[in-house]
Amino acid sequence: MLAVLRKEAARCRVAPHLDLFEACSLLTMDEEKAAKRYATALLRTLAQALGQRAVVHMPGSNEISFDEAWLLRLLERLSADDSDSAGFLLSRRVPQPYRRPLIFLLRGIVADWPAPSGHS
Repeated sequence: MLAVLRKEAARCRVAPHLDLFEACSLLTMDEEKAAKRYATALLRTLAQALGQRAVVHMPGSNEISFDEAWLLRLLERLSADDSDSAGFLLSRRVPQPYRRPLIFLLRGIVADWPAPSGHS
């Protein structure tokens, strides 16, 4: 999962920023829900939710940034249906108005992600 997120982050670096609420609205109108679309929307809006640019390393990097670890933990907790832990992780870094749309994007990734065959 981290490799795909990093690849999408690299592509998003050259794309214009997207408003978090607008991204969620566009995805709700899209009948084809794909994890990649949600990941792209997440990565293009994450700076708005965090109040700063997230550190996402280039594909193939051996390091994992704090932001990457945080995202993976959020996705893991949502995948395990552990809303309490996911809520706690969000509340530590994301202001209240951005939590709901961010959860929408994260749940879209989790819902459409292929079943893991080991660690990503």
